[in-house]
This record gives sequence, C-alpha cells and structure tokens, in this order.
Amino acid sequence: MSLNKVELIGRIGNIATHAGENKRVEASIAVDAGYRDDKSGDWVDRTDWIQVQSWNPNIVERISEKYRKGDLVFCEAALKPWSKGEGDDKRYGMNINVNVFRLLARPNNGTSDNDA
Repeated sequence: MSLNKVELIGRIGNIATHAGENKRVEASIAVDAGYRDDKSGDWVDRTDWIQVQSWNPNIVERISEKYRKGDLVFCEAALKPWSKGEGDDKRYGMNINVNVFRLLARPNNGTSDNDA
C-alpha cells in the first residue's frame, strides 16, 4: 500500500492564473512553522511559503474567482515529480497538485466582495 498526500493549512499569498489550452492556477500558501532554538532555548517563529497548483477546471475557476490574498485555506494535494533537460543539464523537481481547496476563514470578520 502507498499514499501520496499533502495537507496544508495556511493563508493565501499570491494567486496566478495561466490561460491557454490547459488552464491552470498557482497559489502560494503561507504556513507557520516554529522551532526551539538549541542555543538560547527561545521559540522562533518562521513562515514557510509553499507553492501549489491545479489543472482541475473546477478548482482553477473557484480559486481564481472566489479566493483572495489573506484567506485561510485547507489544501489537500499530491506530489508530482518532474524532470526536464538531458545529461548533465537534467533538472528535477516536485510539484504540489491540488485535489481539494477549502476556505476556512477570511480576514476582516469574514466579509468579502468575493463571497458567493
């Protein structure tokens, strides 16, 4: 048995929609991460920015039209490896492809022009 699943809860940073034959959306999600500093013992807050994307037409439309910067969202996704180039110039990476995207909260008491 195997599982390829990523779950994120965080705030939307930027949203970019790419038009064309295969329309897709990319969003950056800010997730809080913290750790205890080994030397001082103090708690250190850190924000990591995670880039996610989707080609699912329903998700592309919903993210593009109904979500905005600052929204707190839940994102369920899968990792998709990629490679390009050949020989010594070959590069590898990992995309995070969204399967589920849900609004959890909006800043400013939940009011928005984008609510529908």
